[in-house]
Amino acid sequence: IMVDGEPLAVGASIGIVHCPAHGADPATLMRRADVAMYAAKAEHAGIRSYDPAMDQHSPARMQLIAELRAGIDAGRLVLHYQPQVTVKDGSVARFEALLRWRRDDGTLLPPGDFLPLIEASEIMDRVTLFVIDAALLACRGWRDAGFAAGVSVNLAPRNLRDPDLPA
Repeated sequence: IMVDGEPLAVGASIGIVHCPAHGADPATLMRRADVAMYAAKAEHAGIRSYDPAMDQHSPARMQLIAELRAGIDAGRLVLHYQPQVTVKDGSVARFEALLRWRRDDGTLLPPGDFLPLIEASEIMDRVTLFVIDAALLACRGWRDAGFAAGVSVNLAPRNLRDPDLPA
């Protein structure tokens, strides 16, 4: 639309809930619709139905966040390295650092199961610095051993806007 001669783009994000599946009282339904709406905004989806997994205040999610914080303190975040090969000659040019979380019971969680928790919490910067430090330390070890491969890490858009991100 045009406002005072200037184009203005307007979008909408909609959160959907179902009664009684997502709650029986208006306050619960409104809060959960709000959660779904913010998920729609974050995903640039426009519309999203409520899912308890996206609710930052659900008991299961809060338990998982607490377990993740304890896991970080206990050194349970680990990096796996996936080789990136040169198509021309098949040589390993670099490795991509892939974050995994080894839970207390020994199961290894892939990033899709826990990165959204990290990205939505205050521990994001701490985890990012852990990944960068561990990846660079591994790369230094490879180079010291005579293997001249680089390393790549994945960063979230939020990291790229962080003025304290190491150069």
